[in-house]
Amino acid sequence: MMSEVALTNLQRLSLHILNESILSPERLRQGCPLKMHDGSDLFVNHDLGTLGRLPAELRYRVLSSVDLASLFVFRRVSRCALVTVNHVVEFQKVSGS
Repeated sequence: MMSEVALTNLQRLSLHILNESILSPERLRQGCPLKMHDGSDLFVNHDLGTLGRLPAELRYRVLSSVDLASLFVFRRVSRCALVTVNHVVEFQKVSGS
């Protein structure tokens, strides 16, 4: 770890901002519980584009082959994507729904 003396003013300021901004895991669990999002506060209503043209069985088969990190990102795209991903069996297994 660097000595306090070796830090520049900019580094000290950056360190201070980071220390003030980063929440502890306990605080995150308390204030930001991980829960399934139902999409009720999403105002953008896009469809699934080309993926939406597929029959539901194929759509779920495609999404079940996608890694979980990508599914979490994709479900934030729109309400339709959120609802679709929430119905993927592999996603339900890890999300507890």
